[in-house]
Amino acid sequence: MTACWCSRSSQFGMNDYGAHVILPMLIRQLARDAPGVRLKTRHYPHGAQFEDLRAGTIDLSISVAGSYPGWVSSEALFNETARVVAAVENPLLQDGLTLEGYVACPHVIMAANGEDRNWVDEHLADLGLTRVVQHAVPHFLTIPAILQGSNMISTLPGRIAAGLGKQDGLQTFDLPFASAHHQIVQLWPKRLDRDPALKWLRATIMAVLA
Repeated sequence: MTACWCSRSSQFGMNDYGAHVILPMLIRQLARDAPGVRLKTRHYPHGAQFEDLRAGTIDLSISVAGSYPGWVSSEALFNETARVVAAVENPLLQDGLTLEGYVACPHVIMAANGEDRNWVDEHLADLGLTRVVQHAVPHFLTIPAILQGSNMISTLPGRIAAGLGKQDGLQTFDLPFASAHHQIVQLWPKRLDRDPALKWLRATIMAVLA
Protein backbone atom coordinates (compact mmCIF):
# COMPACT_ATOMS: atom_id res chain seq x y z
CA MET A 1 0.00 0.00 0.00
CA THR A 2 1.47 3.36 -0.98
CA ALA A 3 2.10 6.11 1.54
CA CYS A 4 -0.68 8.32 0.17
CA TRP A 5 -3.27 5.77 1.34
CA CYS A 6 -1.82 5.21 4.80
CA SER A 7 -4.44 7.33 6.57
CA ARG A 8 -7.34 6.59 4.21
CA SER A 9 -10.74 6.21 5.86
CA SER A 10 -13.26 3.87 4.21
CA GLN A 11 -16.96 3.65 4.92
CA PHE A 12 -18.53 0.18 5.11
CA GLY A 13 -22.17 -0.85 5.03
CA MET A 14 -23.26 -4.24 6.39
CA ASN A 15 -25.52 -5.91 8.93
CA ASP A 16 -24.33 -7.69 12.06
CA TYR A 17 -23.60 -10.85 10.05
CA GLY A 18 -20.87 -9.06 8.11
CA ALA A 19 -19.66 -7.32 11.24
CA HIS A 20 -19.36 -10.66 13.04
CA VAL A 21 -17.95 -12.83 10.25
CA ILE A 22 -15.78 -10.48 8.18
CA LEU A 23 -14.78 -7.40 10.16
CA PRO A 24 -12.65 -9.07 12.89
CA MET A 25 -10.44 -10.89 10.35
CA LEU A 26 -10.19 -7.83 8.12
CA ILE A 27 -9.27 -5.48 10.96
CA ARG A 28 -6.57 -7.86 12.20
CA GLN A 29 -5.13 -8.01 8.68
CA LEU A 30 -5.18 -4.22 8.34
CA ALA A 31 -3.43 -3.87 11.69
CA ARG A 32 -0.54 -5.89 10.24
CA ASP A 33 -0.43 -4.54 6.68
CA ALA A 34 -1.85 -1.02 6.79
CA PRO A 35 -2.36 0.21 10.37
CA GLY A 36 -3.16 3.73 9.21
CA VAL A 37 -6.29 2.64 7.34
CA ARG A 38 -9.47 3.43 9.24
CA LEU A 39 -12.80 1.69 8.74
CA LYS A 40 -16.14 3.17 9.68
CA THR A 41 -19.09 0.77 9.57
CA ARG A 42 -22.79 1.51 9.31
CA HIS A 43 -25.54 -1.03 9.87
CA TYR A 44 -27.93 -1.68 6.99
CA PRO A 45 -30.69 -4.25 6.60
CA HIS A 46 -30.36 -6.23 3.37
CA GLY A 47 -31.18 -4.04 0.38
CA ALA A 48 -31.25 -0.77 2.33
CA GLN A 49 -27.71 0.33 1.49
CA PHE A 50 -28.10 1.41 -2.14
CA GLU A 51 -29.19 4.99 -1.53
CA ASP A 52 -26.10 5.67 0.58
CA LEU A 53 -23.82 3.78 -1.84
CA ARG A 54 -25.03 6.05 -4.62
CA ALA A 55 -24.68 9.18 -2.51
CA GLY A 56 -21.15 8.24 -1.46
CA THR A 57 -21.99 7.95 2.23
CA ILE A 58 -20.48 4.47 2.11
CA ASP A 59 -17.84 3.11 -0.29
CA LEU A 60 -18.45 -0.61 0.01
CA SER A 61 -21.19 -2.93 1.24
CA ILE A 62 -21.26 -6.58 2.28
CA SER A 63 -24.58 -8.24 1.44
CA VAL A 64 -26.41 -11.35 0.29
CA ALA A 65 -26.44 -11.64 -3.50
CA GLY A 66 -29.58 -10.40 -5.17
CA SER A 67 -30.79 -7.80 -7.65
CA TYR A 68 -28.69 -4.64 -7.89
CA PRO A 69 -29.10 -1.29 -9.63
CA GLY A 70 -27.19 -0.94 -12.90
CA TRP A 71 -24.66 1.46 -11.37
CA VAL A 72 -23.48 -1.17 -8.83
CA SER A 73 -20.51 -3.51 -9.26
CA SER A 74 -20.36 -6.78 -7.33
CA GLU A 75 -17.90 -9.54 -6.48
CA ALA A 76 -18.71 -12.90 -4.91
CA LEU A 77 -16.90 -13.57 -1.61
CA PHE A 78 -18.14 -16.97 -0.43
CA ASN A 79 -21.20 -19.19 -0.07
CA GLU A 80 -23.05 -19.43 3.24
CA THR A 81 -25.20 -22.31 4.43
CA ALA A 82 -27.90 -22.19 7.09
CA ARG A 83 -28.05 -24.19 10.31
CA VAL A 84 -30.72 -24.62 12.95
CA VAL A 85 -29.92 -23.52 16.51
CA ALA A 86 -31.86 -24.60 19.61
CA ALA A 87 -31.42 -24.93 23.35
CA VAL A 88 -29.80 -28.19 24.44
CA GLU A 89 -32.79 -28.97 26.65
CA ASN A 90 -35.43 -28.04 24.04
CA PRO A 91 -38.17 -30.58 24.88
CA LEU A 92 -39.37 -30.80 21.28
CA LEU A 93 -35.97 -31.90 19.97
CA GLN A 94 -34.80 -34.54 22.43
CA ASP A 95 -34.68 -37.16 19.69
CA GLY A 96 -33.00 -34.89 17.16
CA LEU A 97 -34.36 -32.57 14.51
CA THR A 98 -36.89 -33.82 11.98
CA LEU A 99 -38.92 -31.77 9.54
CA GLU A 100 -41.96 -32.35 11.75
CA GLY A 101 -40.07 -31.10 14.80
CA TYR A 102 -38.79 -28.11 12.86
CA VAL A 103 -42.28 -26.84 12.05
CA ALA A 104 -43.61 -27.77 15.52
CA CYS A 105 -41.16 -25.46 17.30
CA PRO A 106 -41.84 -21.73 17.54
CA HIS A 107 -39.24 -19.77 15.56
CA VAL A 108 -37.18 -16.63 16.14
CA ILE A 109 -36.04 -14.87 12.98
CA MET A 110 -33.85 -11.90 12.14
CA ALA A 111 -35.96 -9.34 10.31
CA ALA A 112 -34.72 -5.78 10.55
CA ASN A 113 -37.90 -4.57 8.86
CA GLY A 114 -40.14 -6.37 11.38
CA GLU A 115 -41.63 -8.80 8.87
CA ASP A 116 -42.49 -12.30 10.10
CA ARG A 117 -41.56 -14.21 6.92
CA ASN A 118 -38.33 -14.93 5.10
CA TRP A 119 -36.83 -17.42 2.64
CA VAL A 120 -37.51 -20.35 5.00
CA ASP A 121 -41.25 -19.83 4.70
CA GLU A 122 -40.99 -20.03 0.90
CA HIS A 123 -39.22 -23.40 1.17
CA LEU A 124 -41.79 -24.70 3.64
CA ALA A 125 -44.66 -23.52 1.43
CA ASP A 126 -43.23 -25.59 -1.42
CA LEU A 127 -43.49 -28.59 0.92
CA GLY A 128 -47.04 -27.72 1.93
CA LEU A 129 -45.93 -26.71 5.42
CA THR A 130 -46.03 -23.61 7.60
CA ARG A 131 -44.28 -22.58 10.82
CA VAL A 132 -45.04 -20.17 13.66
CA VAL A 133 -42.69 -17.19 13.83
CA GLN A 134 -42.93 -16.31 17.50
CA HIS A 135 -40.52 -13.36 17.43
CA ALA A 136 -38.80 -11.21 14.79
CA VAL A 137 -35.72 -9.33 16.01
CA PRO A 138 -33.47 -6.79 14.24
CA HIS A 139 -30.08 -8.50 14.74
CA PHE A 140 -28.71 -12.04 14.31
CA LEU A 141 -26.55 -11.84 17.40
CA THR A 142 -29.45 -11.27 19.79
CA ILE A 143 -30.97 -14.64 18.88
CA PRO A 144 -28.70 -17.16 20.69
CA ALA A 145 -29.41 -15.61 24.08
CA ILE A 146 -33.15 -15.65 23.34
CA LEU A 147 -33.08 -19.37 22.55
CA GLN A 148 -31.34 -20.40 25.77
CA GLY A 149 -33.69 -22.35 28.06
CA SER A 150 -36.61 -22.17 25.63
CA ASN A 151 -38.44 -24.42 23.17
CA MET A 152 -37.83 -21.95 20.35
CA ILE A 153 -35.45 -22.48 17.43
CA SER A 154 -33.82 -20.27 14.83
CA THR A 155 -32.32 -20.79 11.38
CA LEU A 156 -29.05 -18.87 11.36
CA PRO A 157 -26.11 -18.42 8.98
CA GLY A 158 -23.70 -21.31 9.47
CA ARG A 159 -20.75 -19.05 10.30
CA ILE A 160 -22.67 -17.55 13.21
CA ALA A 161 -23.98 -20.93 14.37
CA ALA A 162 -20.48 -22.46 14.18
CA GLY A 163 -19.32 -20.63 17.28
CA LEU A 164 -22.20 -21.84 19.43
CA GLY A 165 -22.26 -25.03 21.46
CA LYS A 166 -23.12 -26.70 24.75
CA GLN A 167 -21.10 -24.13 26.67
CA ASP A 168 -23.72 -21.63 25.46
CA GLY A 169 -26.58 -24.00 26.33
CA LEU A 170 -27.21 -24.45 22.61
CA GLN A 171 -26.99 -27.14 19.94
CA THR A 172 -26.97 -26.91 16.16
CA PHE A 173 -28.50 -29.07 13.44
CA ASP A 174 -28.46 -29.35 9.68
CA LEU A 175 -31.60 -28.03 8.02
CA PRO A 176 -34.21 -30.82 7.70
CA PHE A 177 -34.91 -29.85 4.08
CA ALA A 178 -32.80 -29.12 1.02
CA SER A 179 -31.76 -25.50 0.61
CA ALA A 180 -29.45 -23.65 -1.77
CA HIS A 181 -26.45 -21.74 -0.50
CA HIS A 182 -26.66 -17.99 0.02
CA GLN A 183 -23.88 -16.13 -1.79
CA ILE A 184 -22.20 -13.31 0.13
CA VAL A 185 -20.91 -10.46 -2.04
CA GLN A 186 -19.18 -7.12 -1.79
CA LEU A 187 -20.87 -4.23 -3.61
CA TRP A 188 -19.63 -0.79 -4.61
CA PRO A 189 -20.55 1.99 -7.07
CA LYS A 190 -19.14 1.45 -10.57
CA ARG A 191 -17.59 4.91 -10.41
CA LEU A 192 -15.15 3.49 -7.83
CA ASP A 193 -14.13 0.48 -9.95
CA ARG A 194 -10.65 1.93 -10.54
CA ASP A 195 -10.15 3.75 -7.26
CA PRO A 196 -6.73 2.34 -6.25
CA ALA A 197 -7.30 2.36 -2.50
CA LEU A 198 -10.67 0.62 -2.76
CA LYS A 199 -9.33 -1.88 -5.30
CA TRP A 200 -6.65 -2.73 -2.74
CA LEU A 201 -9.21 -2.97 0.06
CA ARG A 202 -11.51 -5.24 -1.97
CA ALA A 203 -8.56 -7.47 -2.83
CA THR A 204 -7.58 -7.57 0.84
CA ILE A 205 -11.09 -8.68 1.79
CA MET A 206 -10.92 -11.45 -0.81
CA ALA A 207 -7.52 -12.58 0.48
CA VAL A 208 -8.63 -12.57 4.11
CA LEU A 209 -11.64 -14.74 3.26
CA ALA A 210 -9.82 -17.13 0.92
